[in-house]
Amino acid sequence: MFHLKNNTLSALTFRFTQPNDCVIAISSRGKALESVYFNHVLVSQKPCLLRRSIHTFMVGDIRYEVMFNYIDVAQDTLNCSLFKNAQLVDRQNSALKRIKARIKKVPI
Repeated sequence: MFHLKNNTLSALTFRFTQPNDCVIAISSRGKALESVYFNHVLVSQKPCLLRRSIHTFMVGDIRYEVMFNYIDVAQDTLNCSLFKNAQLVDRQNSALKRIKARIKKVPI
């Protein structure tokens, strides 16, 4: 099962859940930081400076990879994929929803 939600104006949280495991991947463009958690324990954290990054970690003899791929940086379109032992588990595309402030002109 895959769950995605907007965390803040500039971050996305991806939740990959399986019967006994949960991988949470967070991309925070505002802080320029990507974080990956396995069962709520931080296992990888990197600055998100490139259009594509891969976070690799081991749990026992299982190798996990979380790949962030910014498809369109201007529109904040992000693809997040989870691999388990080199097999794709799940992938999701999403675009951050931006709130645009509107300034009203007041007549003087």
